[in-house]
Amino acid sequence: MKSFGLAQVLILVGGISSLLTNVHAQARFSADSYLADPEKYLGKSITIYISDVYVPAINANTKQDFRIFRVYTSGREGNDYVGGGGIYVKVPMSDAASFVKRHNQKTSQAPKNVSGIFKKYDGDTSGYTSSFDYYIDCTK
Repeated sequence: MKSFGLAQVLILVGGISSLLTNVHAQARFSADSYLADPEKYLGKSITIYISDVYVPAINANTKQDFRIFRVYTSGREGNDYVGGGGIYVKVPMSDAASFVKRHNQKTSQAPKNVSGIFKKYDGDTSGYTSSFDYYIDCTK
């Protein structure tokens, strides 16, 4: 039987720790879980748990019939909710105010789920952060 040296044990422990960190960062129904492999989800209906909505919408001063909000998500690890990163969500203008009210932590402590189509933004993102490359379209 081969024995392991201290260096090999430390490498093994570090690898396991890294794996556990990545699993935590990509908890189920979080933005991080979808953004880790975005091509897999493009064009598909997905569900996220929203824990907070950044207000105002990034296009709040336009005449468009939708609003785009930056949301912060939670993910599921067993029966617990854990932080899950952020993503943009496109909602109909007619639902914008109630969307914020429903999903903002100021009004509720438990994250609520939202479903929509996972899409890639194909326009100019120079005015936004690079995380706007992908978003969830809830306007349909």
